[in-house]
Amino acid sequence: MEIQEVDYKEYKKFVNADIIYNTADFNYLNRYKVDRLHFFLFKDHSYKFAMCAGQRDDKILCPFSAPFASFVALKKQWHILQLEEAIDCFDEFIKSDNQIKFVRFTLPPYIYDENLIVSMQNILLRKNYLIAQEELNFSFNLTNPVNFSFAGRKNLATALRNDLKIRRCENIEDKKIAYDIISQNRQSKGYPLRMTWDQVAETINLVDHDFFIVSNDEVDIASAVIFQVTDKIAQVIYWGDTPGYSSLRPVNFLAHNLVKYYKESRGGGATYLDVGPSTEDGIPNYGLCDFKISTGCSINSKFVLHKNFDR
Repeated sequence: MEIQEVDYKEYKKFVNADIIYNTADFNYLNRYKVDRLHFFLFKDHSYKFAMCAGQRDDKILCPFSAPFASFVALKKQWHILQLEEAIDCFDEFIKSDNQIKFVRFTLPPYIYDENLIVSMQNILLRKNYLIAQEELNFSFNLTNPVNFSFAGRKNLATALRNDLKIRRCENIEDKKIAYDIISQNRQSKGYPLRMTWDQVAETINLVDHDFFIVSNDEVDIASAVIFQVTDKIAQVIYWGDTPGYSSLRPVNFLAHNLVKYYKESRGGGATYLDVGPSTEDGIPNYGLCDFKISTGCSINSKFVLHKNFDR
């Protein structure tokens, strides 16, 4: 196996990644966030794997501007030994560059490609990468009935009694309203909002997406921003309600309707609605974890692994 560093156009020619965060276009769109982009292809008698990452100072980050990323298998059939050889080539490349001293991988939750992700995790651990943290990631399995807790059923019943209405945003003005609701929610809780509206607007030109708004008596009180991360998996990037309306349980109403929408959309072929982690640096937000479980989410691991190459 050998490693080749290529440019954006060459990478795009060979790589048709299932996960949007692994694509050439997504990484190129966010190139201003790092000092340098790296696009790698791994080849023996043919191209087997690919990877894109960003470099900040002496650190290689995969991803550098996304919730997760991984190596990409370029063939449907691949072998664990081939993946291991590709990771060995990558490590040797890093060792040969005296300017790079640190590598970090934030791997996808297992729902995205369990075989590749678990194999990659196993190989990295055996190559002396360390687990920096394990995030708890929550998702709805759209192929199964939703399993509400008692609290979840009670809160949804409250929401359904409150004459809430939901609409899918069809124009950029409505999408901006949805984003502003999220911004108010985050400001009221003191949480950071990592994407500005301009960054969201730029990203949705590239990524299939949905925005939804919940209203009560014609007042917009909650919203959700969702990216279609693969053909089968949609991911909630943001959701939340405006201060003062949580007693109406609009986010429970959102969750109920989003599950229904994605079960039925795209010909009913969606498999998961990913609602993201409820941990920060591996530490659970217990209230948020309980809320997601109450709505019927299941929990999956998302591992962050890193290695220090300082010589």
